[in-house]
Amino acid sequence: MKKGFTLLTLISITFFCMNNPSNAQISKEDIIIGKHIKLYSDILKEERSVLIHLPTGYEISQEKYPVLYVLDGGSVPSFSIVTGTVERMAYEKIPNMIVVGIKNTDRDRDMFPMKLENSRTGGGADNFINFFLKELIPFVDKNYRTENFRILSGTSNSAFFTIYVLLKKPNLFSSYVASSPTLLEWFDDPLYKKFDELKKKNESLNKTLYLIYGENDYRSIIKSIPIIKKIIEENTPEEFMWELELIKGEGHVPSNSVFKGLQFVFSGWKYPREKLKETTFREVKAYYKQLTEKYGLDDKISKMVLLNLGNDLARKNKINEALEVHKLNIELYPGNPYAHYYLGLAYEKNGEKTLAVKHIEKALEVLPSWLSAKRKLEEFNKK
Repeated sequence: MKKGFTLLTLISITFFCMNNPSNAQISKEDIIIGKHIKLYSDILKEERSVLIHLPTGYEISQEKYPVLYVLDGGSVPSFSIVTGTVERMAYEKIPNMIVVGIKNTDRDRDMFPMKLENSRTGGGADNFINFFLKELIPFVDKNYRTENFRILSGTSNSAFFTIYVLLKKPNLFSSYVASSPTLLEWFDDPLYKKFDELKKKNESLNKTLYLIYGENDYRSIIKSIPIIKKIIEENTPEEFMWELELIKGEGHVPSNSVFKGLQFVFSGWKYPREKLKETTFREVKAYYKQLTEKYGLDDKISKMVLLNLGNDLARKNKINEALEVHKLNIELYPGNPYAHYYLGLAYEKNGEKTLAVKHIEKALEVLPSWLSAKRKLEEFNKK
């Protein structure tokens, strides 16, 4: 088998015309959620599949992006849930990011550093870490525009691996999200020792860990949570940020794990709406400059914050400032139709009809079915 990385297929979700199911036809406008890439790993001695989702507007921008690595993320249904969550949150709660879903081959082998009694495999976790360190992450960084901010997200057994990576190679990722981790026989002294070693080796550990589990989770997980909580409290450096959350009514791997995890990792990213109405553009830029420095990212501002701020300024008849804000929104997020639409409205308010029409048309290029933009364009044409 040829070694290396191979682009295999595009994964697409196709919408059907459901008004008349008997005459359903495939739409020409497929919605592409990611790329399916096959790679041969010299470390694992096998072919692996990964799914890669690029943020909206990636192709027409020069922006760099944080990367979310999702364990157990190789199936299209689970991958689409994560990418949908990320795209929705990126309007206001988190920065845009690349999502990499890793498909399993031998899950027990890769997730556990020890052999398991009820499994033929296990014991390959360190090898799997090397796969990330020497092959997968370098491939993603080489082929895509990435920031040096990486998040590892795992569920159940892969949440166990997520915690194991934190303990073995804490600097491989910036943040860790573990949903219903199956801690197994790490209930005893070795777990204390591992976290104690983490503290001794890293006097300053600027990382985040988010742990989540369900009220109706597995008994072994519910039993282990107080133990892991005590261990983390007593055996982690002061700068290490972490949170443990119980979700009422949920079972194993709560359905909102990714949402809650990213919300914790990027806490403070959403600028308070009530404060936004009374602030200045300079203050908003200073706020996000401080945030991006905290995460080690290039300068970024939430697209929704820019949208709301620009509209607030336009309502106050501060048109020049509104234009400046909407223009920055387009510069940072070229594929954002809403930024073009509201920039068009600001130009209209400023008496610049040609520019107004241009940006309304730009919005419709991205969202051809947007009714408000269509009506506004018709209104301009009638005039």
